[in-house]
Amino acid sequence: MESKVFYTDARAMYKRNLYDKLKTIVRRSEILNNIEENDLVAIKIHAGEPGNTSFLNPSFVSSIVDMIKERKGKPFITDTTTLYAQLRHNAIDYSISAIKHGFSFSSIGAPFIVADGLIGDDYLTIKIDGEILKEVYIGSDIINADALIVLSHFKGHELTGFGGAIKNVGMGCASKRGKFQQHSGLTPKIIEDNCTGCGLCVSRCSFNAISLTEKIATIDEKKCKGCGDCLVVCRSSAIKIKWVIKAEEFQKKMTEYTYGILNTKKEKVGFINFLINITPDCDCCNWSDLSIVPDLGILASKDIVAIDKASVDLVNNAPINPLGKLKDKIESKDKFYDLNKINWRVQLEHGQKIGLGNINYQLITVK
Repeated sequence: MESKVFYTDARAMYKRNLYDKLKTIVRRSEILNNIEENDLVAIKIHAGEPGNTSFLNPSFVSSIVDMIKERKGKPFITDTTTLYAQLRHNAIDYSISAIKHGFSFSSIGAPFIVADGLIGDDYLTIKIDGEILKEVYIGSDIINADALIVLSHFKGHELTGFGGAIKNVGMGCASKRGKFQQHSGLTPKIIEDNCTGCGLCVSRCSFNAISLTEKIATIDEKKCKGCGDCLVVCRSSAIKIKWVIKAEEFQKKMTEYTYGILNTKKEKVGFINFLINITPDCDCCNWSDLSIVPDLGILASKDIVAIDKASVDLVNNAPINPLGKLKDKIESKDKFYDLNKINWRVQLEHGQKIGLGNINYQLITVK
């Protein structure tokens, strides 16, 4: 049995802009149909680390807010605090960052609420029967909401291959404790021949686990939490993750978190993936590289596994941006693997195995 995924391309024209097309596929997908009057509706976004320019356009979010209000729901936009100590580490800094990126009540029509509280310790424990995890720790306001609509900017990711709806929910709805739990077990290593001693990783590490010894970075594995933030900022390819089986375990944990969250919402959940500005790095980065392929469009579905699989397939079938990170590839049939050498299929296959969704899908194109 195939799950339905609705798709509209990124083309726009007179009297048919991309906001119009977004509303059309949302209606066709029926992802808002179970929202009832006075339902508290969490709209999960990623507002982008300051310095990032490829995060989701707030005007798209405003369109979804308006559609929820038409059904007399009460929407709020939300995300959780970060594990690393940058400008989304606490609710005050994150709220300011979100407003600067255009996610204000005046522009969106809904409040921005940090779901796991002031410092990231406001969470509820949800029991699950996962392959790895038996309980997950989720931002309270996401659990307390009656419905969840997930808006994801689809892009590459250094720990999961790609960042789509599963990551937006599994990692993005977890409290700090939940993020620790998912990252635990990953260990970075220094490639000494590549290290320039610049100190970027030292200043970026939130756990004081990295220091410079004779102008070479060293990592204290007892302090390291495996968040991967040092990997993101290194400019000399001097930091790698000791993946082996642990990369698969990380994706499985993230997927089991997603299962735990969505299981509290039943039929009141929907997903929209934006294949626009498909950058090689996560929006957690305080920069945005060139897109790896052209803008492809927008997808909507009730199935989180199917929508992410359809998104990957569309990207892999698209031409490479000759100026982007994959510019040296004549062609790439697996772009997200070529970016970071990560087997991204783990999250999809594990998701199907535990009943999160269906890898098989029917792509329904909407003009």
